[in-house]
Amino acid sequence: MPRLPPELVGIVVDHISDCKTLTSCSLAARVFRFSAQRRLLTALALDDGANETTVPGSDLEWGPKARTYAEAAQRFSESPHLAGYVLELSIVPPTTEESVVAARQIFAALTRVRIARISGAPLMSMTWREWDELPASSAAAVLDWLGTYTGGSGRRLSYLTLKGWGLPLQVMHRALRAPSELLSFWDSRFQHADTAEDAHDESTPTCGPKSIDTFRSPGLFALLVQPQFRQYAANLQHLHVNLGTPSNDPDLATFSHLLAVSVDTLQSLIISFYGTEVVENVSIPLPRTFPKLKQLNIYVYNQHITGPLPQSWVVANLLRDMLLPAATPVLAQVAFKIRWESVDGRVATAPVCPCFAELLDGRLAAHPCIRKVGWRDMVDDFIDIVAQDAERHCTEFEALLKEALPRTVEKGLLEISRNSNWK
Repeated sequence: MPRLPPELVGIVVDHISDCKTLTSCSLAARVFRFSAQRRLLTALALDDGANETTVPGSDLEWGPKARTYAEAAQRFSESPHLAGYVLELSIVPPTTEESVVAARQIFAALTRVRIARISGAPLMSMTWREWDELPASSAAAVLDWLGTYTGGSGRRLSYLTLKGWGLPLQVMHRALRAPSELLSFWDSRFQHADTAEDAHDESTPTCGPKSIDTFRSPGLFALLVQPQFRQYAANLQHLHVNLGTPSNDPDLATFSHLLAVSVDTLQSLIISFYGTEVVENVSIPLPRTFPKLKQLNIYVYNQHITGPLPQSWVVANLLRDMLLPAATPVLAQVAFKIRWESVDGRVATAPVCPCFAELLDGRLAAHPCIRKVGWRDMVDDFIDIVAQDAERHCTEFEALLKEALPRTVEKGLLEISRNSNWK
């Protein structure tokens, strides 16, 4: 065979699972170079000083490391075609004038990026910083780049994540216009308009993300219901929110305001309660009806569904209202992820609280449109530590769950997935 078929080359490269082997393959034979380089550069990370950071989004074990802006600019200058391979870009904004110049060159070359992550700290860090602390030239370079994905340019990001920021209004306007599919906020804080001048919008929103995902980012809901951002909320189709402890989370009240704004367009809703505290007589005020909501996902710690529980608490009150046919007339799928904690490698299995089981089973079985009720137990630990006990736990709890939801089981709605580590 004088030449390997392109299909075979692609299959060989796709089966390589680590960065080192893929790099060697690229250097060893010209026939593999294109496919190997394309896969190596699909996900690119840029950070002035974090070259030991693995690139988020890469499917490679021990994946490619973050590059400095100077390194990437030089590489793309030498081989311009390589920039066309990059589909996912993760950055910590540049901090020096030299890096800013390089960043602008890189941003101009990257014309095919569809997924972007902008972090306020080293890429794997849990800290955050104020956007206003960035050098003015750095902030301008990033905002100008985001601006190329808005307006009449015809270019759109599919996904944009902002992680670890204190975000001013100017950045929020630009961020909400850039992605067409999903905008995520992780570990972020938000400035609010204090004056009429601050509240002035750049223009009437004509587009925005279909989905918003938020994690540990207090204040976002209150921001999105302000007049200048309200239209973005009114166009949302999918919403994933993380709510904290009901006794001290101010977002519970503003979350209900956000639901009221987005209720006419919302098709799927994911609510994660990441606290373990169960507080009696706490409710989230809801709209009377969600006319387009087809999917509802609830993620909670097991303390919210097992053991002795009061007659009224936030999860029960939420489901009591949302699972009524009048409230969700087209709801087809409901999914639960229950997060269990392990102690010394063992999971303490407990049955579903009888009062909660009766409420849930009655609502699910009586709803005329629900066709699937998914259920997954997740263990809050490294899965290899608890793997053996997790299997025991899942087997035991599956039996308890079926016993607790007999009408749901009888209608063939319940689908139980086996354990995986919490994500």
